[in-house]
Amino acid sequence: MIDGAIEILATDPTASLSEVARRLGVGRTSLYRHFSDRPSLLARVKTEGARRIIAAHVAADLGAGTGLSALERLCEHLFELGPVLSLLFADNPLITDEALADPSVALAARATDVPEEPVPHTVLRGQADGSIDPGLDPAWVELFLWTTLSAGHLYATQVNSRRSGLEGVLQALDRTLRTPSP
Repeated sequence: MIDGAIEILATDPTASLSEVARRLGVGRTSLYRHFSDRPSLLARVKTEGARRIIAAHVAADLGAGTGLSALERLCEHLFELGPVLSLLFADNPLITDEALADPSVALAARATDVPEEPVPHTVLRGQADGSIDPGLDPAWVELFLWTTLSAGHLYATQVNSRRSGLEGVLQALDRTLRTPSP
């Protein structure tokens, strides 16, 4: 039920509880048994989306390989989240920094040694291993990564090609972040 609600809210963030039930093909009373009102559904979607984003960070194994390859793996794992990214990149995002910092969600990251600031930490590692341009500020790289991921996701949804969207993201990361050749 939550997977369907994520997909529905990703395409129609204003959908009512009744509309979600209708589009899921379940009765309103069935949905109301699980979620007493729209805010409780949104809270569960927010928590589940944040959990999946944290899980993508864990699955990317940011400590393996070069810093640049780790960031590319992270983008690949995040891109697989599809509609969750729509909830993250919306004009009024449902998944926020606060949702990602929620102790019940962040606990999974802490249990697997994901650093508190995983992207800047990985950028510094990449600068140390020579895969990421040392002249780039890690905070700028993090903003670039999220903005590029958002653009790739938007492109993928508009042209209906997740593969093309992800390829564009990975190409942009490589061309922008790689240490220049002497």
